[in-house]
Amino acid sequence: MLFLLDTNAFSDLMREHPRFDAHLGNLSPTDRVVICPVVRGEICYGIERLPHGKRRQELTEKAAKLFAVVRCEPVPEKAGDHYAKIKLARQQKGLIPNLD
Repeated sequence: MLFLLDTNAFSDLMREHPRFDAHLGNLSPTDRVVICPVVRGEICYGIERLPHGKRRQELTEKAAKLFAVVRCEPVPEKAGDHYAKIKLARQQKGLIPNLD
């Protein structure tokens, strides 16, 4: 199965959030975890906004290590169509708020 991480999920990965780490531990060897260019851009933007210093350097290094492992792949247009249907179905069930 293919898992496309959003910015929040990638940030959790960078923070080594225990719940996220547990989820990654349940993936099968054939599962793939990827990000899209928008997520990579948002992570890089967040780091670039930080003042130069230890925290920025640590996050830059951590992001670089994760970018080397979690591939950044283009997202096909059909993914947007699929997303719209899933989002609508979940909203109608009250499962997610209206997010961007």
